[in-house]
Amino acid sequence: MKKALSILLSCLFLMGTSSCAPKNANQLISQARREHGSCTVVSKTTADGETTVVLHDELQDFDYTVRSFRSKINIDGANAGSYPDSRDSFDEDLSKKVISNVKDDLDRIAEETGTIYYADSEKTGNLYPVILAKNTESGSKAAISFAEVIQTQNIDHRLDNVEITVYQDSEITRSSELGPAYRTRLGSVRLPDITFRDIEKETEDTFIQIGLAHDKKAEYLGKEQKTFADTGLDLERVVIYDGESNPTRPDSPVTLYYFRASDGTDFWIGDFSYNYPGDEYFDRAASFRN
Repeated sequence: MKKALSILLSCLFLMGTSSCAPKNANQLISQARREHGSCTVVSKTTADGETTVVLHDELQDFDYTVRSFRSKINIDGANAGSYPDSRDSFDEDLSKKVISNVKDDLDRIAEETGTIYYADSEKTGNLYPVILAKNTESGSKAAISFAEVIQTQNIDHRLDNVEITVYQDSEITRSSELGPAYRTRLGSVRLPDITFRDIEKETEDTFIQIGLAHDKKAEYLGKEQKTFADTGLDLERVVIYDGESNPTRPDSPVTLYYFRASDGTDFWIGDFSYNYPGDEYFDRAASFRN
């Protein structure tokens, strides 16, 4: 759900004016152990209102850092206070450890499939490898093999939902100055399932997750292309949003994803956003919102 900027700023202001203090070292350590498992303390430092703890993960043998501090709130360049904040490098440091462990295999697979890959998150925006391929066939082979290798490092389900993505190889894609919006995506593999998903399957999986978020026991029935008029919604309330179908006429095509709820009733979710009456937010169109 996309919240209005004013709502976000109000929440940040309330957080900034609260009396909550940043977490101390013991609180950071306890939280890290709850979220990531057993660890030992490498170091603890506190300076200038910031607490930093370096921890050693016992399960996969790497160090990561947790920090607690106050973040400033700036509105139109003016300081509007601060709020307690924290950062945790566990995911980033785990990915570096995993990639280091399997790098020789990844290099070999890339050579065998005629692909190249980047494992620099600052360049790609991904913690795990991004593959560049000349076509979907070679890209899917590389992605599946990458996933098989990385899955060997998926201890205690820590890497579940990690994606190995594939993009069309080009000079633009290789440029470190251009972001994901300039890449032509070919598909991905998501752990622990070692199956290549093309763009159509990725989109379908996204809507299945939206449906399950509404009802975790819902059954996905399938999808169907219809016209906007078939939804019975008001065209004037459609919210234009990048990457969606954005119907502009009654006969505009839309895709509806159908589910059977746990109570036996059916519902659908549309591939466009909609602003429902009396709601200050907008979200995916859905029949259960009617």
